[in-house]
Amino acid sequence: MYKLLPVILLALTIARPIVAQSRVQPLPPNGERSAASTLALLPESPHAKPILQKLQHPQETRRTPQRTQPTLPHTHSRPTHALAAAARTDSALTYSFYSSTDSVLSSKEIFAYDARGYLILDEFYNWDPYSEVWVAYYKYEYDYDDWGRLTLDAYYTGSGYDDQWIGYTRYEYTYTALGQTATETYSYWDGTAWAPNYRYDYTYNDAGQLTLLEYSFWDSYDSEWLDYAYYRWEYTTNALGQDTLETIYYSDYYSETPYSQYAYAYNDRGLVSVMTYASWDYFAGWMPQSKEEYAYNEAGALTLIVASLFDTMTSKWYYYYKDEITYDAWGYLTSWADYSWYTTTGEWIGQWKYEWVNAPTGQLLVQTFYYGWDYATTSFVPYSREVYTYQADGQIASYMVYAALSTDTPTTAHLPASPSSPVLRATSAADYQWVEQERYEYLYNPLGNLLYINYYYWDGYQWFLYSRTRYYYGTPTAAPSLLAADTWRLYPNPTRGQVSLTLPTGTHEARVRLFTLTGMLMQETTLQAHESQLLLHTVPAGIYLLELQTPQGRATRKLVVE
Repeated sequence: MYKLLPVILLALTIARPIVAQSRVQPLPPNGERSAASTLALLPESPHAKPILQKLQHPQETRRTPQRTQPTLPHTHSRPTHALAAAARTDSALTYSFYSSTDSVLSSKEIFAYDARGYLILDEFYNWDPYSEVWVAYYKYEYDYDDWGRLTLDAYYTGSGYDDQWIGYTRYEYTYTALGQTATETYSYWDGTAWAPNYRYDYTYNDAGQLTLLEYSFWDSYDSEWLDYAYYRWEYTTNALGQDTLETIYYSDYYSETPYSQYAYAYNDRGLVSVMTYASWDYFAGWMPQSKEEYAYNEAGALTLIVASLFDTMTSKWYYYYKDEITYDAWGYLTSWADYSWYTTTGEWIGQWKYEWVNAPTGQLLVQTFYYGWDYATTSFVPYSREVYTYQADGQIASYMVYAALSTDTPTTAHLPASPSSPVLRATSAADYQWVEQERYEYLYNPLGNLLYINYYYWDGYQWFLYSRTRYYYGTPTAAPSLLAADTWRLYPNPTRGQVSLTLPTGTHEARVRLFTLTGMLMQETTLQAHESQLLLHTVPAGIYLLELQTPQGRATRKLVVE
């Protein structure tokens, strides 16, 4: 997958969203259009969205942590294989309670799977107590290729009481031989059928890097795809094969112009230390806009991000924001704090912070969120807390939500950078207490399948059962076949830089994915030879899980990178 920012080793990136458009209204083919106007017209795309965000707001890109959460079963399922291992959820019924014992039907969700256990249908209904009928609300349809990659994602809305589904959005995907997205086609419902709307075509180099993103729209009159615009990537590498310069060009198919550029510097451990972004100016050429500087711990995990903006008037860099990140002894995230730089006072002011408490197994026990800054104590203001408990078999047993309640009378303060905007805060972070708000309980049958989720809320005096969801299962299905440990080889292990992988006898194709112990995907590739080399130069030192998927079965093995 194409990297949004160079520190993909944490994959913790998020940018301000592009405004989604359900219909694209391109300019006439002979009309003048710029790269900026093209980006404004491009619709939201599940695959292209990170790329488009980078193109549109690179200097505003800001990260928020994505700590792996416990698996919280709920009724709004997206494509998942988790329920297919032992039993498949056929349906789920939710009841709303108006007393401790009396309840009424509320909603129903129905699931269907293919022979491999992949989710292909998700229908959701609401109960009408007056007519005593189920009312269609939404539906998802999915399909997959032979390798389990998503090829269809269609969304429908319910038309009401006639139990008819009305198409809304439809995405179709194709892939290269190496498993990269090759095309993405978006269609909308024209009232009677799916109508093509736009398409993205992706081209990659031998290193797997994106080199071309083409955007075309459907001409319904001539029934053909019309080229609209494209972005082209060029890469410069050093002697170690690391990217040092990434240049992006834009074209409206009449002329091509430089658009943006990313320069990368590395430390003596081969990790990115500085990324600088520049945009193209017709008269001045490349103009620096922003940069990010990175620091890492001994394990190679990211611990500090300092972002700066370039002032063209003074030709100086000025701080923008910084993120501080910490880990526990097992390598799991324990905190992520975000600060903004206030030039008027020359200090870092906290914006938000997450704190996590983890079990040695990686299970999340407590998550605390802080939002805002207490100037009296120069500390973050508590906002919410989530506490998780687990059964002996590792499945979640309960999930509690707390809110931070101030026990002091709030006082009015003003942000240094904007004295006209008052904010309320307490005089001390110690003036807060945690108050229960919500509680979820998970109950399982002897086979370990989820049976109930009970949802309670605190009314100020006692816990009140608000809803209960009951899950139903079909005939138990065997898990996907597992490869015997002696049928494939992974060596050397531990390794530095690269590892050799030998597939089972007679196998010449496989899909390989590398995960952290917390479930974060670090690398993915498709092998097309009985013996292959996996390059791990960009993977920080640590312990990982390598997942191997072949036509004969699946296997997982621990891999140590030094």
